[in-house]
Amino acid sequence: MHIEVKVDEASFPPDRSGSRYLKNLVAFNEAWYNCGECFDETERINTAIHEAGHYIYAGLIGGNPRAEGPMISYDALKKTETARQAAVVYTIPAGTRALPAIKVSIASFIFVETLTGSHDSQIVIDGDLQKAHVHFDKRAESGDSFDEILARAEWEIRTDLRDPEFRQFAWQVAWQIQDEIFGHAPATVCEGHILNGVRQPSTGMRREWAAKRAAKAASGRAAA
Repeated sequence: MHIEVKVDEASFPPDRSGSRYLKNLVAFNEAWYNCGECFDETERINTAIHEAGHYIYAGLIGGNPRAEGPMISYDALKKTETARQAAVVYTIPAGTRALPAIKVSIASFIFVETLTGSHDSQIVIDGDLQKAHVHFDKRAESGDSFDEILARAEWEIRTDLRDPEFRQFAWQVAWQIQDEIFGHAPATVCEGHILNGVRQPSTGMRREWAAKRAAKAASGRAAA
């Protein structure tokens, strides 16, 4: 399955839409996603597990969730292009209280931590927490505390994940999302991608360099 990187054309100002840089950025990202060494099975399933958290809790409140694959859009605040690996698009029905809405936002990184033993990046976690705060601001009632509702939401999600049947359901949703938007990791391994005419080092090369730097640092500490 070839993974296509889409462009959110509506988000781009006229002078940035269709630029050579954007076309190169799309090509670079597609090459990376379709390299079995770069975007490997571990990263695919971690991404799918993250989105499964959003998907399941959005479904529980009737939010009609839909999983989408890689996309490049324009961030008007930062005035630059931004890329995402995947997303779940959903709605929050009118009358939804703050607690279930916040659970939709934060289930993602809790799923990754609990089901895979790894962790999302702090940037990703902070982004989901910001969305949780937006839900709270829109739906909180008098006397509600964001920290208290956030802690309650986390406790309820972790309680759900202690149920073997729920865990199995979470994995089923994750595999479904992975198959729909990523398929299985290709067998090919790239030799590095080209971005704006410059060949970027492959993932294997990056790992080799990192190992050499670590060995050199360890040797220096031993000598000291």
